[in-house]
Amino acid sequence: MIKSRELSIVSNGNDIDEVLNEAEEFAVTTGMSAKQSRRLRLLTEDTLCMLKTITGEIEVKLSFIEKENDVIIHLETETMMNMVKRENIIAISKSGRNESAKGITGKIREAFELAFMMPSSGINDELIACSSPAIAMGMPGDIAATDFMNVVYWSLNNYRDSVEAGLHNDPDMNEAWDEIERSVVGSLADDVRVGVRNDHVALDVYMKKA
Repeated sequence: MIKSRELSIVSNGNDIDEVLNEAEEFAVTTGMSAKQSRRLRLLTEDTLCMLKTITGEIEVKLSFIEKENDVIIHLETETMMNMVKRENIIAISKSGRNESAKGITGKIREAFELAFMMPSSGINDELIACSSPAIAMGMPGDIAATDFMNVVYWSLNNYRDSVEAGLHNDPDMNEAWDEIERSVVGSLADDVRVGVRNDHVALDVYMKKA
């Protein structure tokens, strides 16, 4: 396994140049082709854009990891460090405002935000009811533990499968599928996983090197 240096960034900061430079250096270190390097850059840019949509300001540790044939954009943030942020998320969830999130980026953002509640309180029926259909389909799941998460609560692959399975029966699924295909992360990432690692919330964006 190869891991880049860990960058400390804030969700609404202007660290894009530093992060993209690190992505390019990592691509060289791991012997990526020019095409693979461009793909990693696009995924990194979209991940940073998604991070900026998260409510409030949180501190995030970002690194790039190569494990076997996977390259992973790995983000973690401490739940205890962001306790006030976490309370704001709970308030937003209970208000039902999460229903307004649009597109696959919005769904991933919701999963990331709601995962803040998982380590201590878990998700309950009230939160599921007021969250978007994507969250209701994908969380909570305990899909499978990974090297970087104790529990995975939401997976882009599972969401894709759920949407694809409903294409012929639910018109809303056609719109959801179009949103996946239009999204940079939705079309270029092999998977996105949101989960918990000890007292951290983690988000991993996967791409295959092959």
